[in-house]
Amino acid sequence: MNTNANTQTINAQSSKAVSGEELEQRAKSFVGLWATVSLAGLLTFPIINLVLGMFMVAGKFGAILVVSRNRLKDIGILLLAALAAVVAMFATMFAIETHFAGLAFLADFGFNCLLINRVWLGALGHAPTRLG
Repeated sequence: MNTNANTQTINAQSSKAVSGEELEQRAKSFVGLWATVSLAGLLTFPIINLVLGMFMVAGKFGAILVVSRNRLKDIGILLLAALAAVVAMFATMFAIETHFAGLAFLADFGFNCLLINRVWLGALGHAPTRLG
């Protein structure tokens, strides 16, 4: 009788077990979210935003110029994103000067998250290339 109960317990535990692929997908999702939030938080500081942001944009421009299949479209998207980032940065600084600092940093953080997810890790991050 005890053996039957142990077998049922083991079967119940194995049905709750998560496959390795599902665990890997969960880990990638968590790491991607953590990386986005960390980078967006780092880019919220104006000086770091300028320095690191410019290197990121320059690196992406370089990658697009070298391997992109839809070069003109991708550069247009990146230019619009860079322009929006500059406008957001100056809007943040203006809001700080008008004593809305907390709201400004929160808005900049949200915009950076959106920019990283939709542009950096989104369409441009996986743009079709001439190589394949």
